[in-house]
Amino acid sequence: MMSPGAGRRAPGEKAGRRPAIFRQDGAAGQVILLDSSAVSALNGGGRARLCLASRTHAMKRIRRTLVSTLLLLVAVSTLCQAQTAIRLQWELQGDVFKDARDRGASRLSFTLTNEDTKPLLSKGWAIYFNALHTRIPGSEKGGVVIEHVISELFRMVPTSSFAGLQPGQSARIEYLAGLVGNISQAPAGPYIVFDEAPDKGHPLREYVALPFERPSQQGRDPRVVTPEALFDRNVAIQDLPADSLPPVFPTPQTLEMKEGVLHLDGLPVVFAPPELSAEAALAAKYLQPRFAGAVDKARTLKLEIGKVEGWKSPEAYQLSVDPGGIHIVGNAPVGVFYGLQSLRSLLPAPPGKRGLDL
Repeated sequence: MMSPGAGRRAPGEKAGRRPAIFRQDGAAGQVILLDSSAVSALNGGGRARLCLASRTHAMKRIRRTLVSTLLLLVAVSTLCQAQTAIRLQWELQGDVFKDARDRGASRLSFTLTNEDTKPLLSKGWAIYFNALHTRIPGSEKGGVVIEHVISELFRMVPTSSFAGLQPGQSARIEYLAGLVGNISQAPAGPYIVFDEAPDKGHPLREYVALPFERPSQQGRDPRVVTPEALFDRNVAIQDLPADSLPPVFPTPQTLEMKEGVLHLDGLPVVFAPPELSAEAALAAKYLQPRFAGAVDKARTLKLEIGKVEGWKSPEAYQLSVDPGGIHIVGNAPVGVFYGLQSLRSLLPAPPGKRGLDL
């Protein structure tokens, strides 16, 4: 009977050579290459025997390594869980009005409770949350500041006056915001981020926003604009001279005013390729009401698709006005359309006389 592998050559074995056998020296941790004669000598003659002692020793070392790795993973997991053992509660405390003309503000609060077995440090963390109300900067009390991150995202960061929380301790944080009408405006989805791992957010699952019923506030409804509030709003309006206003609105990326005037006695001749037929019709619609059917054949309005230097967006355009006419170039039809909107904004109000000047 042939032993497993008998008659086969080991990798790298050539005909005529005695097969090489690997033996691990368990004491020294070395691997020794032996030929069949050496193996025979070690074993006192006869066939090679597998060194079970060395194999057992190696398996024990592997088991110890695996156990150590598993213990480390459990410790890290426990640490992460401990860092998020925080209970957070939000509630509406009431409303604040300065006087009869004040539109009011809501006084809100967070209650932060450390339910961990170790302290929550006085720094090195931030709590993020989404909210549909706008906080009033500088109104915070309780050793934190609430910062606006972007859109509806805010974060609560401890200041130097925050002393941290021992296990079981709570801290109340108050702040003001615009009037909160219902529970849908309450913060949602809070999570904590530690400075030592800024890319990792830990959800605060022990979070509750206490429901509330807003009592009737006669004359205080923020949707009602009183005469006094309307007066206060209008008194801030200032009259500006016409030459201080931008000639085109919205203001484009670049605007260059040159000497000279384009005078139109009638609708200029519109030149446009077939793919801009809709834009050509739109240009005529903007200009025709100002000329009562008159046509100015000496002036042109040229629309085309071309390359706007320095801009890759399809919405980019260039609008040029000179004594010979108007020229709009866009990277795409949408760019020509936006150029027409700027031309429309540039047109003066109907002057009540023949023609117009640009």
